[in-house]
Amino acid sequence: MLGKSPEYKLRQDELKDAKKITSSGNMKIMEHLVKDWHLGPQVGVDNNQGNDKFWSTLAEVWSIPLVEARRRSCANCEYGRINPEFLKAMEHVPYNKFDNNGGMRVWCTKFDFICHATRVCQNWEQDND
Repeated sequence: MLGKSPEYKLRQDELKDAKKITSSGNMKIMEHLVKDWHLGPQVGVDNNQGNDKFWSTLAEVWSIPLVEARRRSCANCEYGRINPEFLKAMEHVPYNKFDNNGGMRVWCTKFDFICHATRVCQNWEQDND
């Protein structure tokens, strides 16, 4: 039998983190990211409309046009995991107010917390898949 690839081992380690996050631990990380990493917007939208102040600030931080900033989200970030394995691993954490209007849950491997498909933080990086 062939050995497990490094990518497989990494995914298993990331899954372990998703399975052990607590509701309070997740909230603490999320609050830190909202305050210090510009996580948002508070009300996510799928059509890239609204939240102009939020997106303008990130466009400035990233030194890119506003229209390009609006294309970035946790769902297309290098650190976002949105496959069935991760969705299942996050099920033990009850939904909270930040889950509302955020789209599907996404596991962030950079900060080890539950984010959402229509949100983003200033640490967004291009997904190379």
